[in-house]
Amino acid sequence: MTSSNKSLSAHKAIAGAGGVVGAVVQSEDAMTKWLERLEMYERQGFKEVPGPGSNDHILKWAHGAGKSTWVKSDATPWCGIGLAGIFDECGLGHVIPPEPARAISWAKCGVECEPMVGAILVFKRDGGHHVTVIKKIHGDVVDCLGCNQGDAIKTSPYRLSEALYCRWPIREDIPTDSRIYNAAQRQKRDQAKAGGTLTTGPVSDAVPSAASKSVRHSVDSVFTDIGWVKSIAMNVTDFASFVGARWWWVAIAVAGYFLARNLWDSYVIANARREDHQQGYTT
Repeated sequence: MTSSNKSLSAHKAIAGAGGVVGAVVQSEDAMTKWLERLEMYERQGFKEVPGPGSNDHILKWAHGAGKSTWVKSDATPWCGIGLAGIFDECGLGHVIPPEPARAISWAKCGVECEPMVGAILVFKRDGGHHVTVIKKIHGDVVDCLGCNQGDAIKTSPYRLSEALYCRWPIREDIPTDSRIYNAAQRQKRDQAKAGGTLTTGPVSDAVPSAASKSVRHSVDSVFTDIGWVKSIAMNVTDFASFVGARWWWVAIAVAGYFLARNLWDSYVIANARREDHQQGYTT
């Protein structure tokens, strides 16, 4: 395990223990505005221009905040370039790393942080790296909104356990009275109760069970190119694993329900017979 993975695992362990990794926002507005900017472009259907042409806005980012004047086409991997453009448009150009076009350079952006909405994740890919932003967390599966995902700005599912780095771009402390911070903490507590991977310790100790991994592998192979269906399917398998690990509580709840219903039916029948008897009915 690399030092970066150890660091990410340590942050997950700290999160599970209810700790806070110092590092994050100047204000609640600053905490989410880059994600909101990405969502705006996603709603607009921002994407590459098919064929020999190029999206002029991508080239503008590349030649400006992306610090990549050599880029001549949107066929060039632009996840880091796009993210630099987003931060620049949000008035946060000072957080952009020296070589934003190289996705791995975002591993030094800001400070290390625990996985949370708005955090920057860096992944390994064939031939290089990919940088993206956490939009929503579902245990080990995270919905990430980023640039050059399917040649567009869009949301795609990733595995948190495969992330190399998790960074927060603004070097300030989390305000513990922030509604976003409190919501993130509630999410972690809920995941802890449900056996979520984010709150059970390091990545190496928090992988799904063998049966769950087998199901997830099947889901991966079937839904590789259908991101939203894959995300739903992953959630269903997570829920099935949760129920399977706590079947006795489910059995007690089901038995309690049917017992209560039986008692209620008995009361209704007895009450009806008593009323019939009082009115002189014999059937």
